[in-house]
Amino acid sequence: MVYTIHMEENFYNVPIRTSLLEYLLFSFCMIWTCYLGAYVSGTKLMALFNFISYCIVYFHLVVIKIEETTRTKSIRENEKTIVMMHCKALRCAELMISITAPVLLQQLILCVLIWSTMLLYFTVSSAQVARAIYNCKWEQQPPNTMKYLQLILLRAQKHVGITAGRFCLVDMEQFRKLVNTTYSVYIVLKDQF
Repeated sequence: MVYTIHMEENFYNVPIRTSLLEYLLFSFCMIWTCYLGAYVSGTKLMALFNFISYCIVYFHLVVIKIEETTRTKSIRENEKTIVMMHCKALRCAELMISITAPVLLQQLILCVLIWSTMLLYFTVSSAQVARAIYNCKWEQQPPNTMKYLQLILLRAQKHVGITAGRFCLVDMEQFRKLVNTTYSVYIVLKDQF
């Protein structure tokens, strides 16, 4: 009996095409992952777009009130109203920040985990080629084969990583430095503000 695979053809070398139990395990994992992705996307869209636009409108109302009272030369009569509106707009911004902070933190953590895992597997896989060639006793092979194996060994020593826009090589070491620098900048900015 063969079962239809929704998204992934090879699930950690589990025989999901021939076993119902493994197929159900795979389906449970994939459905949960899809729902989690949809939840995160929906939450980000709702929180970021709606809350930010609401706060922007609130600040625009304060600006409109200030411009209106300036035009009518009635700032003295409306100063308490303007101050209260501005306080409410600032409170709205604080609430928006407190609501969106967990969503953005989750996004940051997921991105860091995904990229670091991908880069780790990518660089380790590339380094395994050099180790495999070196361990196959290439120096004891016939000269013609030795030439090809030396070429593979030479090419396998090349630094492998993912390029960002074809101008910046991002490997595991660069990614580690990027995360450390970002965290350092965050700590400095957090202390300043």
